[in-house]
Amino acid sequence: MKHRLLLLLILAPSMIPGCFIALIGAAAAIASSATRDPISIQDGVATCDYKISFERGWAGVEGALRSFEVVLEPVQRGVESASVRGRMKDGSPVEVTASKGYMATRIAVRVGVEDTNANREVSKKIQAKIDEDMQVVRRHYSQGFDPVWKASENSGLAIDQKIQPDNTIGQIQGKRADGTPVIITVQKVDSSRTRITIEVGATASQNATWQATELARAVSKALGVKSEEGD
Repeated sequence: MKHRLLLLLILAPSMIPGCFIALIGAAAAIASSATRDPISIQDGVATCDYKISFERGWAGVEGALRSFEVVLEPVQRGVESASVRGRMKDGSPVEVTASKGYMATRIAVRVGVEDTNANREVSKKIQAKIDEDMQVVRRHYSQGFDPVWKASENSGLAIDQKIQPDNTIGQIQGKRADGTPVIITVQKVDSSRTRITIEVGATASQNATWQATELARAVSKALGVKSEEGD
């Protein structure tokens, strides 16, 4: 019995960090899914309205389709819309369309010919990868729209344009000190929560994500509170 107790005491320290790692990984996955824009599915089409520019949205589409090794047909692209068809590795047809909206980009994904649960799941996975490849930063605050909007204004940007039709959504377009373009979209989630989406640079990159994260911290500092994600 003593030997068993001694063995447990020896193993316990090595087991605990693994448990923490697992818990942290699970928490990160939950936080990641919670910050995504909601996906709706109708007639086999998974649609999501992303609060980002059309250019960044389409870049996310191209990156995601490369990751899934989709064999693509020529892209049909206009000024405010684009679409592409192709085949998944298993031969299933896939079609993705993107269209520019008001302070948003709508992206629709359809996989397969029939509306099945399996095809829906693949469509949602492609949407999740599109979201990841756009490399924007989102933060939620337990604050109303007005204070978060003002904090975004005071985040250190050289502001070029502000669009604020009402107290539910608004967009700030400006530049960092080094001239890099920035778009901050502020959106009311409900009566007590507000979300910001930060897009830095003309193209997605790890450096752009880091810069957007720094800008999110500046918004939190100007607001005087941390975001729900911890900034």
